[in-house]
Amino acid sequence: MRRFFGLFLVICLTVVLAAGCGSSDDDTTGAETQVSSEAEKAPEMVGPKGEPAEAGSAVDLSESEIEKLKAGDYTAAFVWHTTDTFTKGVEIAARERLSELGIKVVANTVADFDPAKQRSDLQTVQALKPDVIVTLPVDPASSASMYREAAKAGSKLVFISNIPEGFVHNKDYVGVVTTNVVDAAKRSATLLGEELEGEGKIGMLYYDAEFFIVNQWDEAFERTLGERYPEIDVVDKVGFVDPAKANEPASAMLTRNPELDGIYVSWQDPAVGVLTALRAAGRTDVAVTDLGMNETTALDLAKEGSFIGAGVDGPFVMGQALANEVGFAALGKEAPAFIATGSSLITRDNLAEEWPEVYGVPAPASVLEGLGQ
Repeated sequence: MRRFFGLFLVICLTVVLAAGCGSSDDDTTGAETQVSSEAEKAPEMVGPKGEPAEAGSAVDLSESEIEKLKAGDYTAAFVWHTTDTFTKGVEIAARERLSELGIKVVANTVADFDPAKQRSDLQTVQALKPDVIVTLPVDPASSASMYREAAKAGSKLVFISNIPEGFVHNKDYVGVVTTNVVDAAKRSATLLGEELEGEGKIGMLYYDAEFFIVNQWDEAFERTLGERYPEIDVVDKVGFVDPAKANEPASAMLTRNPELDGIYVSWQDPAVGVLTALRAAGRTDVAVTDLGMNETTALDLAKEGSFIGAGVDGPFVMGQALANEVGFAALGKEAPAFIATGSSLITRDNLAEEWPEVYGVPAPASVLEGLGQ
């Protein structure tokens, strides 16, 4: 049953998500599988304060503005929360565009989801006095003071996907750039629903933290699954905090619910833990999806394992918009409060072709080998 649909899914999902076939009337536009086909609006996506999402084109730069940037000797720094296929894809695209704008990247740090390390990283970056800092706060609740210090030192702030508590747009930061995770979550829900032929039992492994962007896509997945596939029951929901230890709650879930047909997990890093738990339990009959993909999940997909594919938030297109917003910041231009670029769907049928479109680099050699290419 699980491998029956194949290419049909890619075609059907495009129809379901773009045209509303068999779906509710609130589907977003621009649901084609190519990440470059970004919708002009993403009406269901909202920012950290409920702001409507605007398209990446809202921060397009004119030729005269680009010339001003090239003449300005501006600098930028990345203060990352983690490093994975998503952040790498964003940075590849952003660096490419920043180079075209004449903006030099002076630092790149990775906090590994550790708020204390991110604070230390930010202090190190501050010493370099970049004109713009691009960052995703690991802990929005405790990070406000350290970001205010960076701003007081002269750096303008462009956030990815979230903001520190209490921050005000156009006062404390330039804007937030992310991807249309609601659309991506809909794709994952539809993919799993069709994989299970509209019936069965699943578990949800969700990110148990106040992180509005992840919370938003977890909710979108569950809502879409319930609306489109009422015969699929969510029989267990378990939160995780440490993505590196997701195998532990996944194992417990499998023990409690041996009848599971599928598991949804928030994103690709904890999905690796789910795959580990399934192998340890000797389970090859459980379909797994999430939002996003890395080499491990893609290799499992290529080898027709438990991972069935996913809606993915297109980091490459996002990175280009992010770089343009850095240009806005350097020039002192006001940017929209919240930008959400497109999403895509990756299954085994389009893995080799879609990976470079989404992540900006060829699919890993191991994945291509797994596909028999």
